[in-house]
Parts: sequence; C-alpha cells; structure tokens
Amino acid sequence: MRKNAIRKSFRYVQKLSAPPERVFPLLCPTREYEWIGPWSCDLLYSDSGFAELGCIFRTDFKTDPGPEVWVISSYEKNESIVFTRTSGNYVILHTITLIDSGEEGTDAVVDLVYTALTERGEGYIDSLTVEAFEEEQSTLEGMLNHYLMHGSMLRSIEDSEMECTD
Repeated sequence: MRKNAIRKSFRYVQKLSAPPERVFPLLCPTREYEWIGPWSCDLLYSDSGFAELGCIFRTDFKTDPGPEVWVISSYEKNESIVFTRTSGNYVILHTITLIDSGEEGTDAVVDLVYTALTERGEGYIDSLTVEAFEEEQSTLEGMLNHYLMHGSMLRSIEDSEMECTD
C-alpha cells in the first residue's frame, strides 16, 4: 500500500476593484484572452463556449513542466469556481472564491492544492515556493484590476513569463 502522495497548498487573496458579478465572468478560459496577455488555451469542451460546469480546456505554459488539462468541477455563478487541473505527474485543485468586500470591491480567495502522482510530480511540487506563488497571483491581480478599471489589457514585459509553449 502506497503512503499518501506529496501535497502542498497555497492561498492568496486578491483585492479586486469591481463587484463579484463583474469579476466572475472573467474567470473563464475564453474571457481570459481579454485581460491576460500571454493567455493561451485549447478549449476542448463547452456547450456555451465559455466557463460552465464540465468545461474542459488544455494549457501548456513554458513555466509548467508540461501540458495541463483543466476541468471546471464546480461552478457557482458570482461566488466560486473550481478547476481540477491535471498533468501526467500531478493534480491541482484550483479554487477561486469571490467575497463581496463592499464599496464596489471583491476579495478573490485563490486556493491551489497540488498533489503528486509520480516521482517527477513530487520533484515539481517540492520546487514550488510561496514567494513564486504570491508573485504570480499578484501579477494576475494587477492584470485583472487594470482590465476592470480601464477595459483594456495591461501590457508589460513581465507578461512574457507566462507565455505558452505552443
């Protein structure tokens, strides 16, 4: 019998400058093209063409150790969305919970739980740091706030760090 797999969890609270009903629709593989410069995905299944329960898409960013398949496994409009992300080496439970913070703002609580499936996955998860996670989340927070305030994508040199390998 195998012991429990290696697991690591991270949490970050993004402070967003719009109410949940403006933020939530942007947490979508199709809509992220509007506000994340280096975003790229292959939409594999969606009845509507947008985020919905059971939507499936694939990403392959150069900062990841390989492609990931994302499944929207929970979808509570304007409240929360859960992506189950998998590769051959690990699984990520990626939850975003929106909390109305008043004054036209939202706290987006981002939780990622990584679980290794293989030894290679264990090595990848061991290499993850709180600092890198917080930097990535802070960058996404800035991109989303810029879009919410200006209706346009923030363009910067740092965007290239997330570029897709396809």
